[in-house]
Amino acid sequence: MPSLSEIQDRFRRFGPDQASGPFGSPLYVRLCAELADDPETAGLLLEAAPVQRIPNLLFAAVHDLLLSGGEPARHELARYYPSVVRDARAPDDLTYEAFRAFCAAHRGEILVSVRKRSTQTNEPRRAAVLFPALGMIAAESGKPLALLEAGAAGGLLLQPDRYGYDYHSARGGELASPLRLVCQLLPPLDPPIPPRVAIAWRVGIDLAPVDVNDAREVRWLAACLWPEHNERGDDLRRAVALAQESPPRIVRGDLVDDLPALIAEAPSEMALVVVHATALLYLTAERRHAFVEVLARAAGRHQRPIWLIGFEAIQTLEAVHGELRRGLPEELPAGPTGALALTQFYPDGTRHHRLLAFAHPHGRWLLWLDASSAVQVG
Repeated sequence: MPSLSEIQDRFRRFGPDQASGPFGSPLYVRLCAELADDPETAGLLLEAAPVQRIPNLLFAAVHDLLLSGGEPARHELARYYPSVVRDARAPDDLTYEAFRAFCAAHRGEILVSVRKRSTQTNEPRRAAVLFPALGMIAAESGKPLALLEAGAAGGLLLQPDRYGYDYHSARGGELASPLRLVCQLLPPLDPPIPPRVAIAWRVGIDLAPVDVNDAREVRWLAACLWPEHNERGDDLRRAVALAQESPPRIVRGDLVDDLPALIAEAPSEMALVVVHATALLYLTAERRHAFVEVLARAAGRHQRPIWLIGFEAIQTLEAVHGELRRGLPEELPAGPTGALALTQFYPDGTRHHRLLAFAHPHGRWLLWLDASSAVQVG
């Protein structure tokens, strides 16, 4: 269980490791540097569940209050949040005092969120990373897909067939969609981009499902975004609007214990694909292994292959698939990255793991690594 000093260390690392760089948050970099030396404010996270004692949860709780309007949105701190005010101020020497004062003034409300909430970055841009892998499975199986997402939140990754995709060198998906996701492909390989992917059945599971028709719940998804990322906020609103037209089914349940029942529901004439994106991060190593073994047993029980697409930090994935680091390129893009892995579980008990790509955690760029499926640029 993380102690106060460990929480402060997490803030100290989070700023330079996660929030810096061209796609980061200058505001959060500044706040992290100060929170690392402010035990009173950082200590608010001691009220969170042990696995949620992370910087993003405190930042989301504060952001959520600012987005709620009314008195919190009139606080001096709001002037530093581009998601709240136009022409927001750049972080300066007064920023942290405003943050600290806001946390003190709204301590009770922040603690309510810290105690009951979890970070839920239901990032629709991640669909641009998943889309090539879904196309590979559809092509290999020759069947429409049955899509099951573990850690679905509001289910925005359950509707990848409703988005348009622009990889510069290729386009795919629903080109007339109100949500067009742009993803930069890094050389030397291009992934196989399918024109479309047919999804005939879809369901998600989450400990705390988000109702896309509940404005308060949707606001929490927006609060988990970084305040400078207004374009991500626009994408979120468009993805939510599409989900509201045909809300995906999200079951409240545990990612391990309640997964077998949903797998049993998947129509046998479809290719069953289980997806997780930054969901296993919140499980212990033991539960991650249990999650994978559920899928392996289900493939045998139902006598059908099951595909698993995982998009997580490489450290999270390699705890389950220890060989994923073999053949990595010597240089990877600087800053935070996620790894895209594909595993197929066969009815006879065998399984096949492939590391397909590295990508920005929010789908801004994609570095394809799987030469057997890739197209050489140029």
